[in-house]
Amino acid sequence: MIELSGAGFVFLIILIAIVALAIILPIYLHSKESINCDELQMYLFIGIVFSMMFSMFLITDIVVIRRDTRAHDTTIKTEDLSVEELRIRKEFLENKTERGKLLEDIKRLEEEKEQDS
Repeated sequence: MIELSGAGFVFLIILIAIVALAIILPIYLHSKESINCDELQMYLFIGIVFSMMFSMFLITDIVVIRRDTRAHDTTIKTEDLSVEELRIRKEFLENKTERGKLLEDIKRLEEEKEQDS
């Protein structure tokens, strides 16, 4: 689900309004014959450019919010993991502690060797 901040929600509404105006207003003015085809194309182009600018800001806002929420929630709940994933995690932690014990033994043996010589 996409989460929007207050500014993101406001810009989403503005984006929808600009796109609607960019499509409806020139067509309405053209039907009244107070606007020619060149002006119609110009207004449509301007409307599309503005809507693209607002949509880029909105996408940036959404990406920043998603990055923030992921940064704060780094914990993995064990109930969300399958049995296989839990087994792999357990093996990894066991291997890590065994590796740590081996490194401690190696350091202790090196220190003993230095003391002997």
